[in-house]
Amino acid sequence: MTIEVIVDRDKCTGCGKCYAVCPKAGKIFKKDKNGKYYAYDTKFCFKCYACTGRCPVNAIIVRSKEEEKNENKNKEKIKL
Repeated sequence: MTIEVIVDRDKCTGCGKCYAVCPKAGKIFKKDKNGKYYAYDTKFCFKCYACTGRCPVNAIIVRSKEEEKNENKNKEKIKL
């Protein structure tokens, strides 16, 4: 299963709470030049959602590619 970790850098404050709580943070997250975190290697993510629960501004979404496909199917059904 392919995992996707999406960090909204417009919302991210760079507080580091996601990094502090993630058991694989050093392999998944990096800081950009503005001090905001982003996911650069999600193959180590095992979808524990610790980062999403800790983020005070709800800037992180963790989902599988299968969930994304299902969301897109539901959006298509709504458009019809």
